This record gives sequence, structure tokens and C-alpha cells, in this order.
Amino acid sequence: MAYKATVIPVMIASPGDVIEERDVIRSVIYDWNDINSSASKVILIPVGWETNISPELGARPQEIINIRILEDCDLLVGVFWTRIGTPTGKAKSGTVEEIEEHIKSGKPAMIYFSSKPVAPESLDSVQYSEVQSFKDKCKKRGLVEEFENIEQFKQKFAKQLPLCLSHNSYIQSLIVSSKTIITSNQNNEISKEEIKLSEEAKKLLKAADPDRRTT
Repeated sequence: MAYKATVIPVMIASPGDVIEERDVIRSVIYDWNDINSSASKVILIPVGWETNISPELGARPQEIINIRILEDCDLLVGVFWTRIGTPTGKAKSGTVEEIEEHIKSGKPAMIYFSSKPVAPESLDSVQYSEVQSFKDKCKKRGLVEEFENIEQFKQKFAKQLPLCLSHNSYIQSLIVSSKTIITSNQNNEISKEEIKLSEEAKKLLKAADPDRRTT
């Protein structure tokens, strides 16, 4: 059965070394929708640069991503492991720029850092150092989460996503606003129906007593 719902786009911000974590984020979001959307009238839509952007020239690559998809997202989930990403000309990486722009707009960001084991020969020490530096900065600005393996990440994100949706004031304002609009529309429909019934009543009264005036 069709129903009206509030759609909340969720930006997945991540460098290229956390592909498995991106898949987990999408899976948890889809599971949340399956369980909660019908009752809550809220639908979460996962969004990412690797799936929701098309080729385009005319501006910095990251600026295009920001305009095309980031600006429309209400929640951001960021994940880091050993790489910070590629500098954008404005920030240390595209992921960092997305996080900073999102926070600047007053929207919530859930940031995760992986401590999974990594082969020393595959580690870029400069990239890894940048991740640690960014993590330290994030810890001074709020709460971040860390995980040791992919299963732990899935468990933590599956638990913390509903908490964010329930307790974050920005997200709640979207949900309440949508419900207010729906209620207002329903009231308008009722008012129109009442007016319709009132007109019908006038016709009946006039038919019963032609000399009686109705207002």
C-alpha cells in the first residue's frame, strides 16, 4: 500500500580504502528501511560519489560533488582507515571537504575510524599520519567512533543510526515538519468535505422550504 514519507538522503563520505565499510553502511540503511519505514514514514537513501555522480566539467571535481549530491543530504556518515584521500585544493581530501561542508551547514555527521590490521608494506605513512591527525581534530570537536573489524562496525552503526535519527534535533525537525504538512493537508481535505456537506444541507433545506433563505 502506498504511503507518504519523509525522504532523508544519507551521504557516505569515505576514501578509496573502505569499500567494504561503504557496503555495510548501505546494507544497514536498507535494513532500517525494511523494518521502520512503514511505521515511521521515513525513508533513508544512501548517496555516494561513486554511485550518484556523472561526468561533468566546469568546476573543481569536489565542488561538483558538493553541489550535485552533498548539498541535498541531511545526514553524513564518514569512514576512515589508512588513507585520508586526495587533496582537493581546498581541503586535505574530498572526504574531509565533504565532512567540513556538511558540518558547516548545520547538519549531523557520524564519523568512524577503523583500527583493522594492515600489512606494513601496503601502508602509506603520509596518508596514515593525516588520518590520525584528522581523528585527533575530530575528537576535539565532538564524538567519533572506532571499530576493530567489519562485523563490529556493522553492529555499532546499526545501533547508532537509530539513535541519531531519534535524538538529533536537525533530523527530528525534518520529520516533525513533514508530519505537520501532512496533517495540514488532511485538515484542508476535511474542511473541504465539511463545506461540501454544508452546501448539500442548504439545498435540502431550500427544497423543503422554498421561501426560507439559507446562508
